[in-house]
Amino acid sequence: MNDAPALPTEIGESVRFDGLSSGNPVTVTKSEASAYDVRYDLVPTYVARLDQDGRDSFTLTPAPGVAAVGGGPDTWQFFYEHF
Repeated sequence: MNDAPALPTEIGESVRFDGLSSGNPVTVTKSEASAYDVRYDLVPTYVARLDQDGRDSFTLTPAPGVAAVGGGPDTWQFFYEHF
């Protein structure tokens, strides 16, 4: 198992990595105190919101009109493994 990259700590800060499942580049940007924007770099229309509702508990919600599966609550490691 690969360890998930650290999430950004400052609003506006981003982390970019290759998704463990897809192998495609993913960018996660801290947008609020407990929320992140998630983008697949190869699919510009893919945008989702990752809400942190606990220490390591997150919910992923695709933007309206985005054909993707959300989910949660689960750990950041879980989401990293499935990107």
